[in-house]
Amino acid sequence: MEDDKNQKKGKGFTVIIKPTLGCNLACSYCYEDSNPDKNETMSEETLTNSIQKVTEFNSEGPTSFLWHGGEPMLPGIDFYKRVVSIQAPLKEKGYEIDNSMQSNATLITDEILDFFEKYGFHIGASLDGPKKIHDKSRRYAGNNGSSFDDSFQNILKLKERNIGGGAIVVLTKENIEHLPEIYEFFRDNDIPVKINHIINLGRARSCYENIGISAKEYGEAMCNLFDLWFYDEIHNLSVDPFDEIIGNIMTDIPRGCNNSFSCQESFFGIEPNGEVYPCGKFGVGEEFLYGNINTDSIEQIMSSDARKKILERSDNLNKVCKACDYLNICNGGCPEEAYNTRGNIYDRNPFCSGYRTLFSHIREAVVSELKKAENKIDEVEV
Repeated sequence: MEDDKNQKKGKGFTVIIKPTLGCNLACSYCYEDSNPDKNETMSEETLTNSIQKVTEFNSEGPTSFLWHGGEPMLPGIDFYKRVVSIQAPLKEKGYEIDNSMQSNATLITDEILDFFEKYGFHIGASLDGPKKIHDKSRRYAGNNGSSFDDSFQNILKLKERNIGGGAIVVLTKENIEHLPEIYEFFRDNDIPVKINHIINLGRARSCYENIGISAKEYGEAMCNLFDLWFYDEIHNLSVDPFDEIIGNIMTDIPRGCNNSFSCQESFFGIEPNGEVYPCGKFGVGEEFLYGNINTDSIEQIMSSDARKKILERSDNLNKVCKACDYLNICNGGCPEEAYNTRGNIYDRNPFCSGYRTLFSHIREAVVSELKKAENKIDEVEV
């Protein structure tokens, strides 16, 4: 237990907190279930314990609070006024704290923008590209109209204030053929973007046969998108996972929770009721429940048997992963996705073959460009 505590000191730690599981949208691929009972907002007790316990435990390293959901803006601005009031005395004691949020951006007002700017919140948003593509999957609850205009305009406002403005796209069968158009949309609007593939959880389960994609489809589509981005002579746009993968290949050191040696060295998630899980996607069932932030100490949570299973994953990956050339920069991918699809966190990610295709394609492109650069230098020296 003491080793775990020392492990955290001096290192950054991110807590993914869900103030509510409710949402004002009804995205077809959402990994939360459609359940009206999930609209409850996190209590004052749970909020206070979540902030104080984690910050004080991680006393010598920066603590990042990622407000997630559901839609984290549903509780309103007063909830986040409580957040900063709880954090204020901790900051005065010298604790390093920062806040970020992943939102659908539809509920952001000028008052909220002022508040976020004043207190240094960084806001990421979800946007699936141009209106005709975005609205196929991301509409208001009850099919009550398009969410594109509200999301897009608020993303531009976040960007203008320099407190966010990046977007996440979820790749499904409905938009995979439109990736070039999606890329051009974000490039032309200078909006940094991250591409995530759909996962078979929550609401997505009910329509996965219609909107899910295979590992092969993902790999091929992302290779084509990479070429469009990598050889685009006029772009200066950040696109993940390409930026991340290039960095991983160049340094042989994985960045990002999906590919880290052990994501649980620097992450866990807290549900609205205080239950602690490896991350937001694991927030269901007893097998990976670490404890409850209201009734357990952080030391108890960090030394739970469930957490130990995740920490031991990289050492127990199956033979397919152990023999892979990309093990050092992949580490089997997201353990939740392996568990959800294959029933075993020690198995590989279900999109494994697609990732390998993409890793290989990117490595070849980067090596080729480096050789061209070296040849130009040699020509100049001669």
